[in-house]
Amino acid sequence: MHFPPLFRLLPLLFPLLLLSLANTGCQPARESETGLYVVLARLSDPDGPRIRPPLKLGRVVVGRESRLAVRVTPNSSFELEIDSRVRRLLYAPAVRGAAVGTKHAFSIEQQNRGSWERLWSEEFEGGVSEWRDRRIDLAETSEAKRRLRFNIGASEPGDAELFWGSIAFVAPENALEESDAEHLTAPPNIILLSLDTLGAGYLNFSGQGPNPSPAIDSFLDTSFAFRRAYVQYPNTLVSHASLFTALYPLHHGVYPGTRQPLRSLVKNLAHYGYLTAAFSENGYVSSGFGFAEGFDRYSDGRTLERFAGDADKTFADATTWLAEHGNDTRFFLFVHTYEVHAPYIPRDKEALEVAERITPGDDRILDEVLLMRHNYEIRTLKEADLDRLRALYVAEIQYLDRAVRGFLRELTALGIAQNTLVILTSDHGEQFGEGGKVGHGHNLHNLVLHVPLGFRWPGRLQNSESQDPVQLIDVMPTVFELAGIPVPDGLDGQSLAAAMLGTDPDPAERPVFSELISSANECFLHTGNRSCRLGRFAVQTRRFKLVTSEIPRRKRFYDLAADPAETRDVSHRFPKERAQHQALLTEYLESSESQPHTTDHDSPGLDAELRERLKALGYVE
Repeated sequence: MHFPPLFRLLPLLFPLLLLSLANTGCQPARESETGLYVVLARLSDPDGPRIRPPLKLGRVVVGRESRLAVRVTPNSSFELEIDSRVRRLLYAPAVRGAAVGTKHAFSIEQQNRGSWERLWSEEFEGGVSEWRDRRIDLAETSEAKRRLRFNIGASEPGDAELFWGSIAFVAPENALEESDAEHLTAPPNIILLSLDTLGAGYLNFSGQGPNPSPAIDSFLDTSFAFRRAYVQYPNTLVSHASLFTALYPLHHGVYPGTRQPLRSLVKNLAHYGYLTAAFSENGYVSSGFGFAEGFDRYSDGRTLERFAGDADKTFADATTWLAEHGNDTRFFLFVHTYEVHAPYIPRDKEALEVAERITPGDDRILDEVLLMRHNYEIRTLKEADLDRLRALYVAEIQYLDRAVRGFLRELTALGIAQNTLVILTSDHGEQFGEGGKVGHGHNLHNLVLHVPLGFRWPGRLQNSESQDPVQLIDVMPTVFELAGIPVPDGLDGQSLAAAMLGTDPDPAERPVFSELISSANECFLHTGNRSCRLGRFAVQTRRFKLVTSEIPRRKRFYDLAADPAETRDVSHRFPKERAQHQALLTEYLESSESQPHTTDHDSPGLDAELRERLKALGYVE
């Protein structure tokens, strides 16, 4: 379906939802001095501006960031014709592989009454490969169309690669036709925080010492929190694939050991007028796995030698971006950190003191090799070892919590918190000896499936909570509905907006499905090789949970109300309920045309740097 080029990106065309939001207490969005801007078009839009002469547009990685970009040659130019109401141009030039000492001059000109006027120019020197984010505020014009020319000069041709990336055209909302904006409220900015490996069971920790997560707990307490949110796969890659596609793994097909294209729903947000940016920490959430699709800017973070996480740097980069774009351009921002992922190494004195209070007299930092040996049943960790690992993990949560607190405070300081929908969640949790394993990706225990999930939008969503089971695949459909964007057909996830707005106070119970197809150490233990297919699946409802496994072949049925730790099979006590859950699981499995199969726990085509990053995180041996 195609929309007129100026308005297809505006979520202002959906009054029924927005009027319902207004009835819950919506206030008009605050406008900056320049007016609230909305993105009108990008070069990637099917009916967006055309490049003359035609040039190929593709996703390009320069440094550690991925952008949609046009590759050009030295001493060349191209022209674009855009709508006259465009008042701001966003773009990011880059030079890759230029020899030291070479110079390349980038410039932009605008045609005015037949002559060309220079709007901007900058010289790039060889030796540094990076995107440089720039913007131009354009004056009003009486011309029916704006014509822009993008130029490249060079001191010498050389072998450098030259790019114009992240080109987007924006206009003030007050420049749009009144008929399209009358009686409507602007949709929110959106920030999605993914706190990797943060299990819900470790929040508001009640052990020795202070609560390590006061900021995260406070966020959930002042949000609409879903206290029983579960992921679809206990692994970063697959879980985030489900988050961004709103599909079960069986349907999106993205598994370790595969290279299935990721059909991210972020492109829908970009299509409806959102400037999109992401700041991640590489690993399984890098642009190399397809997560950059739909993003104007996608940062893979910096290379880390020892620590799994880099929350302070990641949140600082996101804050810098918000300071530049947060007040005058509607945006979708994704922030991901590996901070509490193994190896569990407290980052400062304050975090280390938390671990020492929980395990007094034990100051060990346990090597991640010990975890692998335990999971391979080479050397079983003692209870004191597991207690120390839990303490180190909780200490990492305390450090992460301070980073989250600082970031949320920056939203208020920047003046964008009021009209920003913030979602906080995780991709999976962690276990420490429960079920015989340490870490995640080994089984379908709720310690690794249960994650925090909260939606905060001041003045729009009530501070409340739900105990109904929900899934990570429900996040993006919920975001769409709250933003007034049509929810695409064919998704497995369902919007939770009605539950939060009170229009559906008693929603029908929905089963939650999770799976685990492969785990190298499990296959090795049971079959002697690392390439088998475990075929483990789980379905749970408000009270019961069924878990099946092909290797080893077994089925377990749990009464979560009486046994939340999942220690007792109650199949004999509840045969009717077990049969009902088996029917649900059978229907789920039959919904896929083919069963997934992975040949390796690793992924093909990894470059050396990414392989080392995954190795540091414990995903690659």
